[in-house]
Amino acid sequence: MLGVTWSGGSAGLRVRDQAQPASRVVPLKGSSWRFRVTAQRVCPGTTKFADDGTRSFIECQNPVGQSARCDRCSTIDTVFAANMHRAHKLGRAYVDRRFAAHLDQPHRLYVAGFADGSIKVGTTAGASGGVRLAEQGAWIARYALVADDGYVVRDVEDAVTDVLGVSQQVSSTRKLAGLLSPVATEALEARVAGTTQRVLQMVDANADFAAATTPLDLAWRFEGVGSDTWSGLVAYPNRLDTGNHAFEVADMCGRFAVLAREGVLDRFVADLGTLEGCVIDLGDHDPDPVEVQASLF
Repeated sequence: MLGVTWSGGSAGLRVRDQAQPASRVVPLKGSSWRFRVTAQRVCPGTTKFADDGTRSFIECQNPVGQSARCDRCSTIDTVFAANMHRAHKLGRAYVDRRFAAHLDQPHRLYVAGFADGSIKVGTTAGASGGVRLAEQGAWIARYALVADDGYVVRDVEDAVTDVLGVSQQVSSTRKLAGLLSPVATEALEARVAGTTQRVLQMVDANADFAAATTPLDLAWRFEGVGSDTWSGLVAYPNRLDTGNHAFEVADMCGRFAVLAREGVLDRFVADLGTLEGCVIDLGDHDPDPVEVQASLF
């Protein structure tokens, strides 16, 4: 198991058969799984930017222990993240051409709200979007503005954090907690809309930002908001990275799945990201029992 991906526009699980050199993506929604997690773990690989700005997946089969990735892939991830984070601050004349190709295209700035009530600001490449918000597990969002390139949008993003105090990250723990006990949708929409207006007012008051951006204030909503699929859920009580499991994936939000299990009334939420790097045996394995309070009545 190499992790959840939204690269195709919908959630899939990147997997690699041990007899095959290349990985493949299995669509998750509606899929059924029955497997045993072995004691072996392998590096799930990583991604890289080419000189033209396109991303590609780097295959890896190195064994790992407690670390998430092997030394090679961990180094690639760390260096890439650090360079990308500061690329827009270096100026166009000094940016590595791989990052320049990514930044030299239209970018949107968004304000995203998550089911627990958390708010974050972020950016996404391209004049249109949706996948970036979906892969992060956003619940409600608004695209605040668009610019011709990613340099100014990254500067605006940093200013939103520094001036308005809006974070650029929301933890997986908070995302999961929100899916189990979501805040009122109307309240979250109001908070996202209010924060977006504060962002636009800040940008309008900065002549350089205002000249380089175009306001949008366009609404986005996760399609599962308000649906029965995402209501009345309980946390999957077993660890996914060990033991035996059997379930059907009813829906996905980011890397979080709604799981249904035959013979169990409860519907669960589980973080499929915890399967990253796990080696599993598919087959007719008896699943470990699940015990949750709601099932006892």
